[in-house]
Amino acid sequence: MIFKNTPNSQRSPEAENSKKSFRLPKVGWKIKTTFAALVIMLLIVSTVQTVITIGIFFDTHKIVRHAVIELKINSPFTIEARELISSVTPEATSSAKVEEPKEQTFNLVPAAHAQESVASETDYKHIASFIRMRESSNGKPTNDPTALHNKCVAKGMTNEYGYNPQAVHCFPDEATAQNKIVSWFEEKTETMTLATALCFYNTGTKLSDCKYYQDYIAFTLK
Repeated sequence: MIFKNTPNSQRSPEAENSKKSFRLPKVGWKIKTTFAALVIMLLIVSTVQTVITIGIFFDTHKIVRHAVIELKINSPFTIEARELISSVTPEATSSAKVEEPKEQTFNLVPAAHAQESVASETDYKHIASFIRMRESSNGKPTNDPTALHNKCVAKGMTNEYGYNPQAVHCFPDEATAQNKIVSWFEEKTETMTLATALCFYNTGTKLSDCKYYQDYIAFTLK
């Protein structure tokens, strides 16, 4: 029997060993699982980031639909006013001199509001100065122990404005007392005139005019 030399029969053991050495190593299932998990996580992160980006975009934008085709029906005719052409030529119009009436302004101030306009120009600290002079002669000491400013001095405090005498209200210092008077008149003159506010401060009654206000006018005009 004659045996033919086949390619397999001609391979040597060295050739077989070299072929086995070039085979790629098998990848374990743990590496495959880890790689698949990373790919899935990247897909999830990408999807979430895309959704967030779209949401931020539509927070400041919106989709407005427009009509692709707009049909408009016009009226077959309209009625318009005719243009009137003057018979006077432009040269005649430009040469003619027309004197415009002069505007005359008369400033009439009622007598009842004359003093009010003078008083409205006075600041609130000036009002406080008048009240201090009127109520305590600018804090001048007296022999009257019932005077409000004397009672406050006895306590080591001050109130030379006659503010809230029923409660014997005293202030820690002169600046605090003046600020209180200023804020009181600022608040009251929002809803009443200065004359009414001064009369209300002195008498407790809202009057349109009183001697206290007239004394203030005289004090202001000095």
